[in-house]
Amino acid sequence: MTNLKHKFGKEIIQKLQERLGIKNPMAVPRVVKIMVNTSMKDFLSDKKNIEKSREELGLITG
Repeated sequence: MTNLKHKFGKEIIQKLQERLGIKNPMAVPRVVKIMVNTSMKDFLSDKKNIEKSREELGLITG
């Protein structure tokens, strides 16, 4: 999360200001929450899917 926050503060805010024509950096929209969801239906048929899903979610979320 720190890398995303740092990149947002240094790079993305400036680009959004230019693109949206906003003069005040505090008026730029912020990322408040990121949610990741998964389905549990595959877990009922095969228990190996639990570990596979855990690995995939780990890759996505870091």
